Amino acid sequence: MKVLMLAPGNSPHARRPLGWLLARGVKVCFLDEADPLPDGAPGYHFVPLPRSGLGVLRGLVGSHSALSLAKWRAWPLHRIWRVARPDVTHVHWVDPRAQHCAAAGMHPLVLTVWGSDIDDQLAPTADPAMRAAIGEALAAADLVLIDAADMADKCTQLAGCPVPTRLLTLGVDTTRFAPGYATEAAALRASLDIPADARVVLSPRAMGHIYRHREVLDAFAHARVPGAVLLFLRYNPSSFAECRTLEEDLRARAAELGVTDALRFSDRLPVAELPVLYAAADVVVNFPAHDAFPVTFLEALACARPVISCRLPSYAGTVAERYVRMVDDPDALAVTLAETLAAPPADLTAARAEVCRTHDETLVADTLVALYRELAGRKPFEVIA
Repeated sequence: MKVLMLAPGNSPHARRPLGWLLARGVKVCFLDEADPLPDGAPGYHFVPLPRSGLGVLRGLVGSHSALSLAKWRAWPLHRIWRVARPDVTHVHWVDPRAQHCAAAGMHPLVLTVWGSDIDDQLAPTADPAMRAAIGEALAAADLVLIDAADMADKCTQLAGCPVPTRLLTLGVDTTRFAPGYATEAAALRASLDIPADARVVLSPRAMGHIYRHREVLDAFAHARVPGAVLLFLRYNPSSFAECRTLEEDLRARAAELGVTDALRFSDRLPVAELPVLYAAADVVVNFPAHDAFPVTFLEALACARPVISCRLPSYAGTVAERYVRMVDDPDALAVTLAETLAAPPADLTAARAEVCRTHDETLVADTLVALYRELAGRKPFEVIA
């Protein structure tokens, strides 16, 4: 089987599915500006995403005309598709690339939504032309993979017609994300100047305004837990400028609140070291303005770490609803933080067991390949002249 995959090559959310496919003998032709495997791999072929100069056109003629002209990008993609002859085309993160693939007649076409790619188009400030492009892509898809149940209705709303969806989270490597790592966690704490006996609150989402780290900082300060430390991750995969600006804002706010000495920032860690980060934390906080279903929940629960989160519709009916403490506002977050840090460690054995049973990445990867085979068998390969 061969898959034509379009995804942000610098994102672990793309590299993980890529690794699953290659490990299962699926050949992958990967299209993007960034090559996720510059050293290559058996069954792997990288093709730079064709450039179109549309950024200049957008500035000259406006977004609507630029997006209309963007359909010309379908032609080079169509040529790549004809040469590659994939059984399935899969676009991760639904943006105009997905529209171009649809216009190029690529079928079966699978789209994976990541959350903000859909939520942003439903905001009142969304560009109508971009919203139309995303809706067109969703309407043309043979299957849309979602990681939160409420995404199905959102996709249908944008597409203007029923969209075939399947709920499939990114999963987690439960052999790696597991309790333990005490020695490594102690070393990480020491490297961040965190006392061995400190209670650590970890806010692990990307450094972007959507994740409301300022509200987390305010709640931490109002919780007033002596000796506690608040740890953020210093990374943003889409905007380093936003990351720096937000860090400066958080440092200034911490000074206003009198908690400068309790604030820590860690550089981005390799995926292999993330379990150590959770092991170094006493409680994990998740507080975005909107979201799909974050892998943060799965990673933390697999490591048997307590999680406090805002309550969002996308979390309803999931493992998070059963094992994560949900709050409705920053004041409640402060109270719950204080209670959690003061209480004995929670027994999250059942939470980890459920994650292992239902969200292990081996299960997710096997399901993904099975879906590919089903789609490839349903629609035989067709060459469009």
